[in-house]
Amino acid sequence: MKIFDMFESDWLYKQGCKLIGMGYGKKDGKAYCLFDADEFFKTKLKEWVEIRKQIRSKK
Repeated sequence: MKIFDMFESDWLYKQGCKLIGMGYGKKDGKAYCLFDADEFFKTKLKEWVEIRKQIRSKK
């Protein structure tokens, strides 16, 4: 799965998700990280969604 948010990518990587590549988007040229979308990744992605909700609610 391509993740374009570098803060999110960094967090997922540090949590142990398998990074399988990096690149640039075809349309806009934005950098992305490509992760193996296994069950562990999906679990950590759900955790990230909750963390983002907490961060946004504090603003």
